[in-house]
Amino acid sequence: MGILCMPIRSVLGECAINAVEIRRGLSEEHMPALLDWANTGGPGFLKQFAGPKWRYPLTEAQVMAEVGGIFTIFADGAFAGIVQALYRRENRAHIGRFLLDPGLRGTGIGERALGRFCAMLFENETIDAVSLNVYRFNAPAIRCYAKCGFGPVPESGTGDPWDSCFMTLPRGAANPR
Repeated sequence: MGILCMPIRSVLGECAINAVEIRRGLSEEHMPALLDWANTGGPGFLKQFAGPKWRYPLTEAQVMAEVGGIFTIFADGAFAGIVQALYRRENRAHIGRFLLDPGLRGTGIGERALGRFCAMLFENETIDAVSLNVYRFNAPAIRCYAKCGFGPVPESGTGDPWDSCFMTLPRGAANPR
């Protein structure tokens, strides 16, 4: 296995992550790791992180067809994940496809990366809120988003396990981490 597909803890060791950086775009060199992370969990995991538009198995062609709005997350200089600004409606930016190296889950990097990404979006003074959808069963993600200042928007569910929760982060509530 090449270094690009190794979990980041293998590269960085068990030390604390000092720097989290967000950069616009996605380099071809990071594609193998992204595809590995997205596909290893099977079709349900891909749907959980990417929604219904990307199909299992995720391919480079699918990602490149929607590469606009993708930002790359780095932890201490190493590729750590992606997040995508999907669209803008009125004064709200909607984000999704937030995927981190599985070896980093539970370390707090998600909060730091998402907080920094939202702070970047709020640099545009016409953005009043950032929104996202998360499946209701994805409790770890919901906790991460809440720690960043996102709150759920009440809506009725169907009881389907794939019901999603719409969450928003108003300007001023962001935690830039």
